[in-house]
Amino acid sequence: MSVVKQLYHITKELYQTLQDVPKEEKRDEYINTINHFLDKREKLIQSLPKEFSIEDKRFSEKLIELHPEIDAALKKFLSEIENDLKKVRQRKLIHNKYNQQTVYGDGIFFDKRK
Repeated sequence: MSVVKQLYHITKELYQTLQDVPKEEKRDEYINTINHFLDKREKLIQSLPKEFSIEDKRFSEKLIELHPEIDAALKKFLSEIENDLKKVRQRKLIHNKYNQQTVYGDGIFFDKRK
């Protein structure tokens, strides 16, 4: 199988994986899977030949068509993660503000008489 064809199949698997975003519990596993596909793609891209056969050109055109969709799905997933991080930071900030309220036990009231 040619490098371009392998690249197409890996890219297609990545695209299909990006269509099924899991819930928060399985997000780490999902990120590892995506990174695995991206690493494979990077290695294959580095080993691409300078000239393509006719069949390889067809697969490369399909790759070019998939690229914007993959890019959009990755950006959407990244924005979901960023939103979740903002929510966690906000909850943590509110929690810390609530817990850091100090109780002054040595409050003194001075009564002035003239």
